[in-house]
Formats: sequence, structure tokens, C-alpha cells
Amino acid sequence: FTGQPNVLYYASTILQAVGFHTDSAATLATVGLGGVKVLMTIVALLCVDRWGRRKFLLVGATLMGMSLLVLGLVTHYDSGESITNPCQDDIFCQSFNSSSVLLNSSLEIQTHVREVTMISNLTANTTINPILPFKLHGDDAGRVMAFTALLTFVAAYGFSFGPISWLVLSEIFPSAIRGRAIALTTTLNWGTNLVISAVFLDMINGFGVSGTFFFFSSVCVVSVIFIFTTIPETKGKSLEQISEEMNKRKNRYDHMNCRKGVLDMMKKRISFIVKKSWPSYNMLV
Repeated sequence: FTGQPNVLYYASTILQAVGFHTDSAATLATVGLGGVKVLMTIVALLCVDRWGRRKFLLVGATLMGMSLLVLGLVTHYDSGESITNPCQDDIFCQSFNSSSVLLNSSLEIQTHVREVTMISNLTANTTINPILPFKLHGDDAGRVMAFTALLTFVAAYGFSFGPISWLVLSEIFPSAIRGRAIALTTTLNWGTNLVISAVFLDMINGFGVSGTFFFFSSVCVVSVIFIFTTIPETKGKSLEQISEEMNKRKNRYDHMNCRKGVLDMMKKRISFIVKKSWPSYNMLV
């Protein structure tokens, strides 16, 4: 639910929107994104036993959230006029007779229209590429920030959730249920990928591009909190040590909830005693 599948599935389309105007440039940049992901995955595999699993997950999730936040801000403040239904509202300019335009008459010009295609110029071999309903119209700095955020997002996923999550899953489950647990998590992983990829364009149409990136960024924030409070460090530990640490975390939260329950009970008891001993208390409250 961090939106990572969409970055790769719609990479060329997103890159065209952030400034790579030709298909070849967007395709080459997409190959670059894949290369960065492979490189960071190799780095994670080489360094995970030295730095630990938890650090990689925390740093990666934090960078992913920050990158999506930057993408959301750039597309929010630097995007042009939004097209909410790009597949339905196809706009073509009919040819017109210049003699019908009166002298001294004025024509309204849409500043956000970058390309105009005449119907007479379309041939049988003309194809229209699917586009996302946004395009950056600002300076090169905005496009550089957006592309840098995309690279950071892919790199952060490459050394965190990509390889490390599967490593942690293989270490925290007992051997008796490990096979079934890994199968269940794999099914859940590809199921969520299918859902996110299927609703990505609908989310953009409903929430806007910036709102979609903000949503994925908030998911990353929740994942950071979850990793920090729940996931233990599994480097160099046996299954018994991992289970003991997870039980300690669980008991700590249970103890906090128990203390909260005791405080609530004491408050109710004090309030009951005050009401009994001071009848006018009800009138004051």
C-alpha cells in the first residue's frame, strides 16, 4: 500500500508527466529506475548482516514517505490545469476557415494547452498514448525535484521493503508453520499489488495526483510507526530470542493498557466517592 508497484508499472507515463517528453527518454529513465532498484537491493544484501534488518526498514520507510511527500508537493504547486477524465474528454481542434475570423476580433488562448492535433492530421496509424491526468508546467527545478524523488523512492524500496521484509518473515516464523506463513504473506503481497494497481488511476481521478501521493506517504508514516513499535531486530538471534523479545514488546503494551485501565477505574471511584460525600457536586458539574 505504499504505491511502489505503480511507480514501476506507470513509470514511463509518470516520467513523461514530470518532463521526459519523448517515449524514448521516458523509457531510458525507466530503465534507470530499474537499475537503481537492483543496485540498492545488492547493497542491502551485502550490508544487512552488518547493520541489521530493523535499521534498513526504518530508514527505507522514512525515505519513501519523504519522497512521496515531495512528489505530492511538487505536483500540487507545480501542476497545470487538471484533466479529470482523460479517457473520456479527448479534445481535438476542428479546422476552421481563417476568413471567418473578423478583423480586430480576439481569440481566447489556453495557456496550459501544450500540443494541438488537428483531426485532419490523424491517420489510420495514429496512436494515442495513455497519460496521467496531470503534467508539470513549471521550471526545470520542479522536474528535477520530482525525478530525484522518484529515484529516492525506488532506491529506498530497493534496500528496505523489497528484500528485507522477506528476510524478516523467514526469521520470525517457527519452522512448523513457516511454509504456510510465507505462502500466506506472498498471496497477501500480490493481492495488495493487484488492488493498488487497479485503483491507481481511479484514485488520481478522485483525490488528484498530489492527494494520491499524500495518501501513499501517510501509509509510509504508519509503517514507520509499526516497525518502530512492533518489529524486533532479528540479526544474529535465534527463534527463541526473537519470540522472547516480541513477547516483551507485547507485555509492555499490555502493561500500558493495564495501567490506563487502573487509572480509569480510580477516576471513576474517586468521582463516585465525591458525589456521595458532597451532594452539591452534581449541581456544580
